[in-house]
Amino acid sequence: MSLPASTYGDRFVVAVREYLHQNGLKSLGQINAKILGELSQRFHEKDEAANKTLKKLASEEEWLKEKEGDPAFSGIDIRRQLGIAQTWCKDRNRICTRRFFNDWLIREAQKGPVVRSYDGATSKPRIQVPKAVLTPEKPVPGWPLILRNQVTGIADEQIDAFCASDWKELPQQIRQLIVQSA
Repeated sequence: MSLPASTYGDRFVVAVREYLHQNGLKSLGQINAKILGELSQRFHEKDEAANKTLKKLASEEEWLKEKEGDPAFSGIDIRRQLGIAQTWCKDRNRICTRRFFNDWLIREAQKGPVVRSYDGATSKPRIQVPKAVLTPEKPVPGWPLILRNQVTGIADEQIDAFCASDWKELPQQIRQLIVQSA
């Protein structure tokens, strides 16, 4: 077999030779002008369709490479997500358009990284808010309520007097009890 034809004319000659071979003809003289015209028209249509497909595939590849280079989607396997999105659409009789897939990627990016634990389970990383360090020097938020409801061993009159005063005016011992109860 010869090298693949690269120009339109070369590809047409190959198509004519295939037609001759398929129909058991020996030479081009055995094909009349009408059949040659129809053959030319069909070849042209098929060639145009093939070129459109190649151009579409090339532009799809460029678009995917652009998405892979986008920092907003770093850490996301774009091609894997495209396959998942296409399967999802196929199962639901939808079309996976560029806009749909872009929205899909945005949702994937917003999910954040998946963390795997020692047993292989996946979960989103939990945001841990640091607990405030309570000391007798800093006022404890809501300390009068803590003093009234959680601290024991102090008379009600004294609690009322302590609650009416400022944090800094409280005795060190009382502040320490509030911090321990908080």
